[in-house]
Amino acid sequence: MYEIKEVLEKLNDTNHRIGKLETAMAVIEERTKKLDNLPAKSEMQKLIYEALKNKPDENKVKVLIDEAFSSKKIATETIVENQIIKSRNIIIIWTIGIIIAATGIIIKFV
Repeated sequence: MYEIKEVLEKLNDTNHRIGKLETAMAVIEERTKKLDNLPAKSEMQKLIYEALKNKPDENKVKVLIDEAFSSKKIATETIVENQIIKSRNIIIIWTIGIIIAATGIIIKFV
């Protein structure tokens, strides 16, 4: 059968494996203690529902943004474009006026 040396080696190996299992079990128990402090699924769903319950809908957010833009008098793209066109037109009118005035002065002195 088995020799005493082989039996002792197997017994020692078994003890070593049992030690590893005990260590692994201690780690698992420690981790599950941390999980015990977490709320249950139904409690989490209730907390999430409560947090999201007062969230404004999309239309309300749009209205709030529009109100913020109008109250702060923030320029929209069309307003800026209109101002640029007006400025360009004024520059063109002034340029034409200066050219006409310069031409009149030149004709008067020539």
